[in-house]
Amino acid sequence: MGSLKAGPEFENGSTSMLNPLDPEEFRKQGHMIVDFLADYYQNVEKYPVRSQVEPGYLPKCLPESAPYEPEPIETILQDVQMHIMPGITHWQSPNYFAYFPSSGSTAGFLGEMLSAGFNVVGFNWMSSPAATELESIVMDWLGKMLQLPMSFLFCGNGGGVLQGTTCEAILCTLIAARDQILNKIGRDSIGKLVVYGSDQTHFALQKATKIAGINPECYRQDWLTHTSNRPWRLGASKDETGGLFLFGAKRGLNHPLCMSPCQIRDLIWRLEGEQIENSGKGLIFCYFGMLPAVMHDSALRDITGKANFRAISTTKSTAFGLSADSLEPAILLDVESGLIPLFLCASVGTTSTTAIDPLGLLCDVAKRYDMWVHVDAAYTGSACICPEFRHYIDGVEGANSFSLNAHKWFFTNLDCCCLWVKDPNALIKALSTNPEYLRNKATESKQVVDYKDWQIALSRRFRAMKLWLVLRSYGVANLRNLIRGHINMAKHFEGLVAMDSRFEVVAPRNFGLVCFRISPLALTLSDHNHNNKASESGSDENHANEINSKLLESINASGRMYMSHGVIGGVYAIRFAVGATLSNYQHVDLAWQVIQDHAHAILAASLNSPPSFFP
Repeated sequence: MGSLKAGPEFENGSTSMLNPLDPEEFRKQGHMIVDFLADYYQNVEKYPVRSQVEPGYLPKCLPESAPYEPEPIETILQDVQMHIMPGITHWQSPNYFAYFPSSGSTAGFLGEMLSAGFNVVGFNWMSSPAATELESIVMDWLGKMLQLPMSFLFCGNGGGVLQGTTCEAILCTLIAARDQILNKIGRDSIGKLVVYGSDQTHFALQKATKIAGINPECYRQDWLTHTSNRPWRLGASKDETGGLFLFGAKRGLNHPLCMSPCQIRDLIWRLEGEQIENSGKGLIFCYFGMLPAVMHDSALRDITGKANFRAISTTKSTAFGLSADSLEPAILLDVESGLIPLFLCASVGTTSTTAIDPLGLLCDVAKRYDMWVHVDAAYTGSACICPEFRHYIDGVEGANSFSLNAHKWFFTNLDCCCLWVKDPNALIKALSTNPEYLRNKATESKQVVDYKDWQIALSRRFRAMKLWLVLRSYGVANLRNLIRGHINMAKHFEGLVAMDSRFEVVAPRNFGLVCFRISPLALTLSDHNHNNKASESGSDENHANEINSKLLESINASGRMYMSHGVIGGVYAIRFAVGATLSNYQHVDLAWQVIQDHAHAILAASLNSPPSFFP
């Protein structure tokens, strides 16, 4: 009888394994971490808000290889303070006004701590029943706070799930919409599906479209290539408003031409050799045997820029919200081309300006074409728990899904995206997998929720714990008041901007975001006062864009505060987003003083140097 082979030997002469989860060590080290973070929050204003390090700084500070022997937590925390902290951009600083907030809280942190401590992997009900059922409960709680229709809640026929981010929420709903239609018309028709948003819609939509395979560039490219050698009859004239009429006919063409003004102009150059300018006021294209399709730039611009993804242009006249009058003509062009409108992402609070898309009108349009409508309220959705802001999501009853990020403005630590759907079965059919090793009686009973079938990944975190703690620790009334406080601070900042004639607000203030800049008029007046020649309008705008870019970089480089920017209708705007948990009026006033000081220096310097082109 042979003997069993000996197992692997321990290193360092050890006779037993280290216990990485020793309760007493956990207690001791946990206290040290909490104390470290409490000191951090108490002193966070002392740090430069935006990290001041250069790329590649950290490898110079740390060893090339991991330590062979264990190191004490005290030494590790010293390295965090010395080497990691300089490379942190302090999103929890009260002087952080960039992007959108990542509003942390004690309850959010402690909920995350509990979740990490339990460390469950709740992919289905059986793997951790409490994780699943608590998630369903808090999603209904929050849905009721938002006054979502019952059709979005578990107590109706819908339901909610916690995703990591808006990107995941949009991708999951897009896949559900895609499979729902392809199961009816055949998967070979994927090249005909079209996704719609605005030029202000979050980039997650375009990314999700690509991942979902709805980016068949060969489909549109083949159509253009195969018809490019057929004879055209072309003509052009101006309408009474100065808009450009383009007329054309082409034998054998069964599709209306679906191009941007620039693409049409380039095609005309190639076919006729005539350079025709687009006035920018409007454009009409038709071919013989069809009624003309009247398309203004807001509907036609960029309409084929991303294969079967449509980014419909917005304008200042609609406060940069997506207009139903711009959306439907774009849909009609696609329908007449034999394409299938699939998915619309409407935004309540866009990234650049917090623009509000009119949900009711857009849902009415989408319903006529049997489209899936997803409402992205990542930032502003949290504010809609306040009765006075609930009207911003009026019309949501016509949508198929709705999402917000609790980790932005709901004091719930990253990551925590709340997604509600009217038809959970659409998600489940598209995303469900059930291999033998996951089969169990609870799942087969169809009496439980298996959240693995509501998301892309199998594994999932116990996100509901932190949201539950936030809801219970602060209550609805205090959560509303915290959000109202941030909005009032933003109104205060907007008033400060209005009182300084050098500055202007670029877009209507919604919620806690103010978009502003040094105005071109202020720059022109300043130039006149120094006997400089007045410049043309376009040059003024370029100069203003350049000056505002310099102003923002100067402020951020100082470390005293941090803001971000957006380009809105060609205008470079500085974004001041209130929402950090620790911010108060004192920080808003200090921020405005910093802005004024840097603006004075930038304007003084600009008078001594000619403006350069800003792309």
